[in-house]
Amino acid sequence: MSLDVLVAGGELEALVAALRLAEGGARVRVLAPGAGGLPHLAGGLGVLGPEELGTAALAADPFALIAGLDPAHPLARVGAPAARAALAWFVGHLAAAGAPWASSRTNTPLLTMTGRAVPVLARPATMAPPPGPGDGPLAIALFAGFDDLAGRLLASALRAGGHDAHAVAVAVPGFEGNAAACAAALDGDAAAGALAERLRAALPAGIRTVLMPAVLGVDRHADVVARLEAVLGARVLEVPTLPPGAPGLRLWRTLVRSLEAKGAAVQTDAGPLRADLSGTRCDGLRDGAGALHRADAFMLATGGVMAGGLEVDSHGRIAEPVLDVAVVQTDPLTQAGAEAVSAALERAGASADERFRPTGAAGTLANVAATGALLPGATPTAERSAEGIAVATAVAAADALLDQAL
Repeated sequence: MSLDVLVAGGELEALVAALRLAEGGARVRVLAPGAGGLPHLAGGLGVLGPEELGTAALAADPFALIAGLDPAHPLARVGAPAARAALAWFVGHLAAAGAPWASSRTNTPLLTMTGRAVPVLARPATMAPPPGPGDGPLAIALFAGFDDLAGRLLASALRAGGHDAHAVAVAVPGFEGNAAACAAALDGDAAAGALAERLRAALPAGIRTVLMPAVLGVDRHADVVARLEAVLGARVLEVPTLPPGAPGLRLWRTLVRSLEAKGAAVQTDAGPLRADLSGTRCDGLRDGAGALHRADAFMLATGGVMAGGLEVDSHGRIAEPVLDVAVVQTDPLTQAGAEAVSAALERAGASADERFRPTGAAGTLANVAATGALLPGATPTAERSAEGIAVATAVAAADALLDQAL
């Protein structure tokens, strides 16, 4: 097989689809306007953990829940067995790439900065679950000049839950700005060493676990954590911060490095894309400078409304701007309440057939597949399903393109 595929988008689904295509033997190029939404990834991969289940969602089997979804839901279209296999493949790839994630067959709780737990199927190995009986006494590190983790609030919540938790403040040169800036500073030896020594001096005796904002480096994350644990003599775990965050940046760079190792090209300054169509086939995509990028097949992974993959006009009509494919808009945007409007925006998406091929003006586009948040029928915020949809549909759509080429 000699299939040349152009992937449009910089979201998680774009990189996952590109990686799956490259592993399947395709020549892959990624055209993205930037790093997409990955820097906003809080630190876990949710598949299904609906808010309506309450605390039961924390240990639910997300794949068993797929059977109760509307058939038009992206995860229902993929199916539970294929979704489970896709997530296992993805987590396995991260481990092989040197960025291991902890995962389970069911949801597990991820600790947040308020002390509340949210359900995820997988999380980076250094991201903290709620502390157990053997994890204390705990310290929550507060960094002067960095306010994206409400450390005292977290310590108070943990103490209310019966844990011996202490908030410890330290000042580290260069720790200013957002989480991404702090993480970049910690990739340097000087900042990492200063943090380790100042924390060692400030920690109360007997601390067994230190919770820190998720800023412990980007490219040298494993080295930073190992150094801190060696100096402090305690387990070091991270807690999600406000975006943009280091966990998403780490994932972005891991996936881009994997793609480049497989010979794929990733362009992150493509600007607005627009397709050249001939009937039911896409001939190429024009980037923001007007250059035409041709390929045998195309993966549309530009995200939903929030990512710019769908656009809303002043009349509340939603359109897809790259190929002008048909959009399913089940709910009007005139509903009362911000949550209802947000859910209506999330449920909208590109109409696509069982092989994820979207519908253009002349009919089904034969050499195009759509994936991720661009697909209709889900409310990822309430379902906590965004990352699961991204990975499962990206793998399924990539496999469909590869099968079509055989």
